[in-house]
Amino acid sequence: MATYTYRALSSERAVRMLQLEELNSENISTVRCSLIEVDLDELGLTYQAFCYTGDDDPVPLNYYFTFPTLLWVDAICINQNDHKERMQQVALMREIFGRASQVVAWLGRASEHTVPAFRLLFGLADLYDTDADIAGQYVSHVVRHESFQGHWVALGELLDREWWRRVWVIQEITLARKAVLLCGPYAADWERVRKATAGFNSCMLYMGEILEATVPYGQPRRFSPFRRGAAGMRVFRQLRFEKWERPYLSTAKPPSKGAFLCLLDIATDYQSKDKRDKVYAILGLSEELNGRQPLCADYTKSVCEVYMETARLIFEDMGCLEFLNQVEKNRDLSGVDPVLPSWVPDWAVPSNQQSCLRGGLHRPKLAPLDTGKARDGMEKFSFTCGSTARCDFCFNTKTITVEGFVVGTIGEVHQRYIDVDPDIRFEGHKRFCKRITWGYPRASEVFERHSYWLGWLGFQSSFPPPRITVGIDERRRSVRQWAINTTRCFKVTRGKSCLLACSDGLVQPGDFVCALFGGNMPYILRPKGDSWLFIGQWQVIVPINLIVLPKDMMNGKIMEYFRAGHLTKQEFVIK
Repeated sequence: MATYTYRALSSERAVRMLQLEELNSENISTVRCSLIEVDLDELGLTYQAFCYTGDDDPVPLNYYFTFPTLLWVDAICINQNDHKERMQQVALMREIFGRASQVVAWLGRASEHTVPAFRLLFGLADLYDTDADIAGQYVSHVVRHESFQGHWVALGELLDREWWRRVWVIQEITLARKAVLLCGPYAADWERVRKATAGFNSCMLYMGEILEATVPYGQPRRFSPFRRGAAGMRVFRQLRFEKWERPYLSTAKPPSKGAFLCLLDIATDYQSKDKRDKVYAILGLSEELNGRQPLCADYTKSVCEVYMETARLIFEDMGCLEFLNQVEKNRDLSGVDPVLPSWVPDWAVPSNQQSCLRGGLHRPKLAPLDTGKARDGMEKFSFTCGSTARCDFCFNTKTITVEGFVVGTIGEVHQRYIDVDPDIRFEGHKRFCKRITWGYPRASEVFERHSYWLGWLGFQSSFPPPRITVGIDERRRSVRQWAINTTRCFKVTRGKSCLLACSDGLVQPGDFVCALFGGNMPYILRPKGDSWLFIGQWQVIVPINLIVLPKDMMNGKIMEYFRAGHLTKQEFVIK
């Protein structure tokens, strides 16, 4: 196959479009494709943006499009071998997707699961305008009734397809004025999908009850793909609310600090072929939500340069050392020339490789989900409360210089607290078992709800085959399980004072535990020559020989000792 030769674009606002025209000759219909250049500011320009996974699966154009039409397809309309052009076009993507008449998402070819999945999706959407209590009763019926088990597997297969895992999807769906999902010959507009996702919280609630009751028997795995997909759909629903609805509310607030970091945090569980795209793919969306674009895409820079600059931007945006809290745990620092300095977060790793202690931080959140608590419901900490962050970045030497003080040094490291201190005793906590206590509905109510779902889903009770198995996705392994396997316990000593603490970093005896001004958590540093390596975060469990509560120690109590002159301020050069 001949290689297409791209002509350079004539201006910074120029983009290429794929023009599709239908040719009829001797009762044979063919489609002619050609690339044309247009100005994005051209009056009356009408086009559709097309996004897909980029694999080798051919896309049948006759499923949805009418001819003639203009399509923008990134893999075709951008010269991928021209770094300068890629930078220019990435900067325009916010406008390209925002101005398109609609965004068409190709999920792939249809399978045996597709029709049942769309039927269940449309049935959930149809309950959107129903009273919440009544809708919840219908949702509980379709979740609990055995006749519809296969449809949940089918919907999970649809929501867990490869297309949803692309990092660029976050921007493409959020910025679209109108979007439509295509799966083979079947289509669903995003407004209908949005209405269906509004009921996902109820679905998860009832599924959670079934999980609790049947987990010893291994029965609830049929819900696993749906639960994974539903979590991502809630993110899209929230982001589209921020973009298209919140600005028009009477209670709308100005953009808050930390939106860029929040988007980076969301992007960690999405995939990209180029690690730099974990940052570049959310630039346009960050400009929409935050009012400014934090940086420009530059594919001539290395991954290390992009990630260092991203860390600096987070510091400038938030005025604290929040970027240190994003450094993944268990990073191998033994290499002679590691790819990233120890203080630079690797934005390409998934969230289950990041520290479970970062949940206790002052993390930014988008307004609809801002409940005043941090990730996973953990309490927010402010270890150096009242301090002002100072951080000098030197990209030439790949170092940062921060201020703070040493709290103490780490002694023996174990995986259990009792191995660190055999005399340790923890106060017991009462545990309550949640029971499934729904009342059995009347026969007339069961008939009414069952009839509703049969109308949408049909009488196909044998779908999918009973032998179908749903495996556990290791990409979504729970943070809690990672914490159990990697948490390390140790004593922090300074004179006669002692703290029992824990961390999920690769700590060693002799490491220093430090308080860095502007940091919400205490940090572990390791001396290396005339500088330091960043190891991770740590948390106080029990202060020994100190009349202070762990909660107080994690929320600024240490600063009282510093201001009293018991601790000495110093500079730390971290590389």
